[in-house]
Amino acid sequence: MINRYGKGLFLGLTLVATASLLMLGCATPGATEGRQSIKVGLEGSQSVPPVASSATGKAMLSLDKDSREISGRLEVSNIKATKAHIHRGGTGENGQVVVTLEDKGNGVYVIPEFTALSVDDFEKLLQSGLYFQVHSEQYPKGELRGQIVMR
Repeated sequence: MINRYGKGLFLGLTLVATASLLMLGCATPGATEGRQSIKVGLEGSQSVPPVASSATGKAMLSLDKDSREISGRLEVSNIKATKAHIHRGGTGENGQVVVTLEDKGNGVYVIPEFTALSVDDFEKLLQSGLYFQVHSEQYPKGELRGQIVMR
């Protein structure tokens, strides 16, 4: 028979043991190792050449350094976007398309699932040599741009 103090002690020890196991599971090596998130702001002033636009955008890129796999989301406002990409190129440089983003509607674009960068593009990313670009009918070469800067 467990008295009221014993029952409380048993429940308390059970909670401590459960919390400890959960913490061990969260600290498993490799669970988040090698993963990095980068926030990117997009503006017309970053386009090459610069564009006077009231449109804005924000992106979140997640990078797995071990597999070179990227994922992420781009949201734009005040723009009738026609397409969005990740391009190769440093600040002030235009470059080739590396990844075409999927249009999910309502100003939301995503990096296609299971997208892995080539070794060369991965190195460029680490050196801040990739950027997001959003194109529109008014500015087919790019209305919004945001350099992906690694910190």
